[in-house]
Parts: sequence; structure tokens; C-alpha cells
Amino acid sequence: MTVPTPRSAAPNDVRRHQIVEEVLAGLEDLDDAPLDEQAERLGEAQALLAAVLNNDPGLGQRGIPGVAR
Repeated sequence: MTVPTPRSAAPNDVRRHQIVEEVLAGLEDLDDAPLDEQAERLGEAQALLAAVLNNDPGLGQRGIPGVAR
């Protein structure tokens, strides 16, 4: 079992803003990556951003075993 941190205990709207910031920060060096890695990272980013826009309830619980990513 993971120990909650102040960051993981943040309200859902705050956590969703953090996730968007993390996704965008993770794409900053995208141009330097090989094409297959670019496609994979963009696909993951798109899925996370779509979950944020759709208010996916499991999104705030990422990293918890058994919860969809």
C-alpha cells in the first residue's frame, strides 16, 4: 500500500491541473526522440488529457494498483 502524500491528497481539480502541467512538461523534449517514441508519448499524453477533459474518476488515483491508468 502506498502512503498518501500532500500532492496525492490534493482536491481533484488541483490534481487535474497538475496532471496537465506534467503532461505538457513531458512533451518539451519530444522533437529529440525517435519517431516511435514520439508516437507512444503523444498517445499517452492524448489519453491523459482526454481523461482530464472527461472528468475520469480514476484519473486522480493514478498509480494505485488495480486502478486503470
